[in-house]
Amino acid sequence: MNTRALRKNCLPNVEPQGPEDELCALSDDQRLELCDWMETGKSGVELMQLARKQFKIEADAAMVTRFRAQIFLPFQQGWRICSALIAEEFARRAEERPGLFEKATLEALQQKVFEIILSRGANAKDIDVLFSLLLKAKDQEQKHELAQQELELERQKLELAAQKQKADGPGPRAKPGGISPETLRQIEDGIRMM
Repeated sequence: MNTRALRKNCLPNVEPQGPEDELCALSDDQRLELCDWMETGKSGVELMQLARKQFKIEADAAMVTRFRAQIFLPFQQGWRICSALIAEEFARRAEERPGLFEKATLEALQQKVFEIILSRGANAKDIDVLFSLLLKAKDQEQKHELAQQELELERQKLELAAQKQKADGPGPRAKPGGISPETLRQIEDGIRMM
């Protein structure tokens, strides 16, 4: 996913009506560059200077205002909608793994993806990396929980074996006052597991 291409797709198609629409008639790349400048909060005067320097257009305040109304504002609205849809898609992909994420985590993930996409220098790889890191962290957490459960089961097995041996009394291979080699092996195995 190329965010620059996605942003370009959000640019509205406007038919220039005359010389006052010279900024609106720029190429998609140039119009996107002008929108990027507007997103940084540059003043109208700065935008006129940049248009003169970058595009060799003698823009006036009316041209900048017209561009803002016809191109920039619809572009911003389209980009926000597109960003929200992308964030929803990532949340949907995460929801496809039932029980992996809690609802609050999914909502936080969706919000963070939305914020990353809206940031001016957004890179689609950042979003994929965020999602992958979350999946890896959750996977590690599950592996840790599974290892803890296995240790608890082993502890319970050892406890049951010790109770059974105590109830049965010393086994045939047990030495008086000692522990049978089998019980000793079970205890050593249990200690290694911890």
